[in-house]
Amino acid sequence: MATNVYGVRVLDVAPDELRARFKVFVLEGGAANPPVPDDPTFFFYALWERGGLADLFDVKTVLDYAWVNANTRRFVARVERVASAKKPLREFDYDVWVTDVRWLEDLTVGDDWDTTFWPFHADVWTPDDAPHIPDLTEPVRRISPFAGTK
Repeated sequence: MATNVYGVRVLDVAPDELRARFKVFVLEGGAANPPVPDDPTFFFYALWERGGLADLFDVKTVLDYAWVNANTRRFVARVERVASAKKPLREFDYDVWVTDVRWLEDLTVGDDWDTTFWPFHADVWTPDDAPHIPDLTEPVRRISPFAGTK
């Protein structure tokens, strides 16, 4: 059985800014000295557990860590730690910007949950890179540049 390592609480949701603020705290009795969850993948998982990503991906997909690392930036645009404290628990506040307001729709201020997900190391491409990266969610398109010729 997995041990919950972090607690997550929604502090603010600002759909017009494509932003949510989360408090993340290390649970007592969790893993010894877990990493500070500054990585966007941690928030991809948070949005999958309680946000708008739950309907898009099944468990098999979110447990494919290589896929999550490669695709997190399609959903989580930016993460900024805005506060931290060490007592009574190690806790951190984050502003998280998403790529689409739909990823925030299921979040309500005051929502909280525990999670076993750890931060990974997502690709480091930025939102500015996004227009130049093919959208792999689109169906395959067959191009026939010389149609009608023999």
